[in-house]
Amino acid sequence: MLFAFEDFILDTDRRELRRDGVPVAVEPQVFDLIAFLVANRHRVVGRDDVLEAVWHGRIVSESTLTTRINAARRALGDSGQAQRLIRTIYARGFRFVGNLMADPTHRERRRPPGRSTIAVVPFDNVSDDPDLDSLAAGITEDLTDALSKVPALSVFASNAAAEFRGGWAELRQLAGALRVRYLLAGSVQGSGQRLRVIARLIDGAEGRCVWSDRYDLRVENIFAQQDDITRKVLIEVCAKLTSGDHALLDGGGTRNLDAWLLCGQAVEEWYRFERVANFRACALFQRAHEADPKWPSPLAGLSSTYREAAIRGWGGSPEGNLEAATELAEKAVALGPDDATAHVHLGNVRTQMGRIEEGVRIFEMAVELAPGDYFPLGAFAHMLPRVGEEIRALALFARSRGLRPTPSGPNLANEAFVLHSIGRREQAIQALQESIDLCDIADAHVRLAAAYFEGDRPEEARAEIAHVLAGEPDATIGEYTRNLPFRDRQQLDWYQDLLRGAALPDQF
Repeated sequence: MLFAFEDFILDTDRRELRRDGVPVAVEPQVFDLIAFLVANRHRVVGRDDVLEAVWHGRIVSESTLTTRINAARRALGDSGQAQRLIRTIYARGFRFVGNLMADPTHRERRRPPGRSTIAVVPFDNVSDDPDLDSLAAGITEDLTDALSKVPALSVFASNAAAEFRGGWAELRQLAGALRVRYLLAGSVQGSGQRLRVIARLIDGAEGRCVWSDRYDLRVENIFAQQDDITRKVLIEVCAKLTSGDHALLDGGGTRNLDAWLLCGQAVEEWYRFERVANFRACALFQRAHEADPKWPSPLAGLSSTYREAAIRGWGGSPEGNLEAATELAEKAVALGPDDATAHVHLGNVRTQMGRIEEGVRIFEMAVELAPGDYFPLGAFAHMLPRVGEEIRALALFARSRGLRPTPSGPNLANEAFVLHSIGRREQAIQALQESIDLCDIADAHVRLAAAYFEGDRPEEARAEIAHVLAGEPDATIGEYTRNLPFRDRQQLDWYQDLLRGAALPDQF
């Protein structure tokens, strides 16, 4: 049997775990543990369950079980801290919480790019001043630590990278030895009171420089400037190697590296559009706000989490959550009157409150403030069908796509809904399949189910809904339609009927 999740395929018949088609080395007992957790993903499995399934009832120590759980997480690129796929439920046991694809072979046929792999090569001190060795080492350590906190990247640390002292010609060989696609390298040099840091992003597979920049600074207040350099390099790396969601946080409003990283992690969680992930995003946005209270982006992000909770019925009263979302968005705009993202979230809450014309004006202002930013364009496009402007929405989606290094999965899912609503169903299906390959959010599966059912493909439609219910057993039609921009009740009824046919429950 095949199970597909993220960029993994678990093949129980061949007893093989593959990531992007490449077999992952895993011990037999660890494979059995992963397979058992995935097969029983609908429930929490206790310690005794695991011992019976993996050790066939033999008594083993608690440390042995912990070691195997940690090994399973490492094989899946997870950790005890992140618990992205294997979650420990206090005093109860463990649960696999990844989202499975409805058609596992689809992942094998059309493997997505997956996480970009990268290693940081020690920055060189190319001056005669040995005191700059510590600065070079500090920048290397900061970049490695910061990149490891970007969920869309797989950062590899090894002695080979840490001890590397070769030149440009050897970098490609190092990338091959580390089995990473990209290397981040650079140098530090000084003259008197002035310092220069050069950073380069190298494509190890093609042996070319993808990006480089230099940063001039003064010796005084070196640690604050070191944080600033780390943040600027991260922005460029994320823009080149990730879907761009971190890169939308251009950091122009903050010099606080911790705030920027926390906000980036929060955005990644928010973009999953799931109940638990939304709560995590809320906590991360709050921590980012506390790290830099004068930066509007965390407050705007907090507004988005409360608005999402209000729309989908995720805890608290919808009215109370929408009121909190409004207050936070207004504070964000007050802090950053020229911040386009803050205006987007204010436009969203105004629209949700039924103040459509005001929402349109705020969205137009957001686009005017940042005409080269994909996010305001995509958000405005998602709202426009409410006022019957589907063609304008598609034009804005097209502009938004052109501003990103790779497409936005959520934007593609939103564009697909518009395509479906105006009768371009096959284009919608294609866009939704691409969206799922990029970020695999439940909303895209629900919308794909609707398109499949209308296209007389009921089995595929129900498979998509089964995938959603496997990850969120209490999902309902209301949860997945209240966030869509319907023009009128007739259009809403049409869409809900499609989802009923695809077996998404009305309520629980």
